[in-house]
Amino acid sequence: MNLQITQEQHGQVNILVITGRLDSTNSESFETLLTNLINAGTSQILIDGTQMAYISSAGLRILLMIAKQLNRTRGRIVLCGLNESVKKVFDLTGLTGIFPLCATREEGLKSF
Repeated sequence: MNLQITQEQHGQVNILVITGRLDSTNSESFETLLTNLINAGTSQILIDGTQMAYISSAGLRILLMIAKQLNRTRGRIVLCGLNESVKKVFDLTGLTGIFPLCATREEGLKSF
């Protein structure tokens, strides 16, 4: 399944809905999208992972890099709606403590 990213706006929060697999074959375009958003002034990003089938170490690396960039500018990245297999990757890598993980989009939006 190819990666598809849909952008939505909710107030100051930029929502990215991820559909498919986030892996090394498409991580560069994902990184470019996030970097462009930050360079354009976005400081609050919600990743809606309800349709994300898989995330590789390349995808995790990009999320970590973006989280560090946003942290320097007092911005924030929050993830929501991760399925069990994707959430397990965050648990196994110890990233659950770094990223706010919310069950629903509504919870994610309230966390900003």
